[in-house]
Amino acid sequence: MSLIASNREGSENVRQANGKFAFLTESVFNEYANERLPCDTMRIGKNLNTKSYGITIPLGSDLREAISRAVLELKENGFLERLKQKWYYERSECTNFGTKEFKRTRTLNLLNVASMLYIL
Repeated sequence: MSLIASNREGSENVRQANGKFAFLTESVFNEYANERLPCDTMRIGKNLNTKSYGITIPLGSDLREAISRAVLELKENGFLERLKQKWYYERSECTNFGTKEFKRTRTLNLLNVASMLYIL
């Protein structure tokens, strides 16, 4: 097992290893990178877990309620999902988006990954 310094390095290792390297990364980066040239990577299985991002503000800040309401509204009205569609898929550099045919694979889960790490 080797430590990777960045997502970019991990993606390059996948591309250059002739099928002998897999990169465990955040789903946000994975989805975005798979829609970028040279269009030669893909995610396997489902996400291993679900994480959300947060916004940090000073303790006791008056911004808390306003930001919380604004983010909730953007999520509920679908704006955040539309942004994702726009920047990930509508602007995909991979012309065959939606037409890729992959062999059906078993879904990865946390136990599979833990087993791989134990072997390494």
